[in-house]
Amino acid sequence: MYMNQVWLFISRLHKYLGLFFAGLMVIWFVSGFVMIFIGFPKYGKSERLLENKNIIDEKILKSIDSVFQKKKFTKAEIYVAGGENILKIWENDTSFTLCSLDSEKIIERIDSLRATKIAVENMNRLKKYRYDKIYELDQWIPWARIETDLPIHKFYFDDENNTEIYISSSSGLIIQKHTSSERFWAYLGAIPHWLYFKDLRVRRSLWIQVVVWLSGISTFMVFIGIVLGFKRLRFKKGKTIFPYKKNLYRWHHITGFVFGAFVFIWTISGMFSLVHINLKKDENFASMLKKKWNENVFLNRNAEGVYEQIIKVFQNDSPKILMLKNTDDGLLVESLNEKGQSIYLNGQKQTEESLAKIYIAKAKILFKENMKNVLLIQEYDNYYYSKKRNSPLPIIKVSFNDIDDTVFYIDVMTGEILRVVDNSSRLSRWIYNAMHSFDMNFLLSHNELRIFILIILLTGGTIVSITGMLFIVKHKIK
Repeated sequence: MYMNQVWLFISRLHKYLGLFFAGLMVIWFVSGFVMIFIGFPKYGKSERLLENKNIIDEKILKSIDSVFQKKKFTKAEIYVAGGENILKIWENDTSFTLCSLDSEKIIERIDSLRATKIAVENMNRLKKYRYDKIYELDQWIPWARIETDLPIHKFYFDDENNTEIYISSSSGLIIQKHTSSERFWAYLGAIPHWLYFKDLRVRRSLWIQVVVWLSGISTFMVFIGIVLGFKRLRFKKGKTIFPYKKNLYRWHHITGFVFGAFVFIWTISGMFSLVHINLKKDENFASMLKKKWNENVFLNRNAEGVYEQIIKVFQNDSPKILMLKNTDDGLLVESLNEKGQSIYLNGQKQTEESLAKIYIAKAKILFKENMKNVLLIQEYDNYYYSKKRNSPLPIIKVSFNDIDDTVFYIDVMTGEILRVVDNSSRLSRWIYNAMHSFDMNFLLSHNELRIFILIILLTGGTIVSITGMLFIVKHKIK
């Protein structure tokens, strides 16, 4: 008698939770279909290289030596914005100075006049637009890291795509660009899936709490649904019998029985996307070694003969972006355009092999007391990967003998540490990324198979959620 009451309570709890959360589950699954193919709009370096038609003017660079003789720097970037050659100099990881190489003057902030030139040039000199200056994050730039770019110059262009462009007032770079089509698909995909609603998302701590609680309660609802599903199965003469006769009940039970485990995996992994489980036993080890690498490989100092070295780049390349790094071996110049990347060290063009030897030798010296091994790997693994398969390869993998099994992945071309992996990030990789996106290395290498599996499982999860929502609504109406 007591157990019957317990099961009755669990059944009613599942129904009442379903009344509030089944609709949310439908939204998550349907938006998941969209996100397989189209994500949230973003504008990064690859988009800059493709859209920027301006090559850096080598004649303008003659004044660059006087700048670097006066100013110490760790790294610098040269690019063209609105037809103006800009030099961005980092004194450290967080602060930088902006200079116009055309006028040889410091740029305190990007004003509306400069921003307009940048936006209009990006849109092929289209001058039909509306301008706004925004002082807070909005729906399409909800990330805290963008706050340093405020105020932001926003342009609404009257073109066939209703393009909107956001320009940073600190760097003059386009930080976001999207069209009406991208906005439409974001409203169907990423925004409801990630709960990227402006008033919620810009309040990061509140957004995290909402996502964690909603996904956590949904996980609990799915779990007790699975338990009830098994409890109500009937076995007769070696056959499994689903007890329900009505279609909605029956299909909810069948699809829940088949796809329930996957629905549970998706909801709980969604929760773990924002719940960090810290397995670190030494909080300072990785940061200490990363700091040691950066301070010994990239130096904050003056540089001489910069123009003489940079001009050699133009003999082989037509750079749209030049990245300069002050290394202990001399000036490293990364030349970028839409065709790819070239690296020059002290004016000499480098190969992957020559740079790999330099950085592997440095790793052996700097990390000799803590290092287990260092390898040059040619393929992605389960911890260094990208869904679009566009992360740099080959890559230097440095494994350490610390208690957290720390690994550094170092860019063979630039010497930058691109990824740090330890036991905490490994756990997060499997309980969130792998379970939620199925982005295991094998499946990413066979992406058509991965997409097929996701579509099948999302279809099952959608049917489970819709049938659950419909029979609860029908029951309440009655």
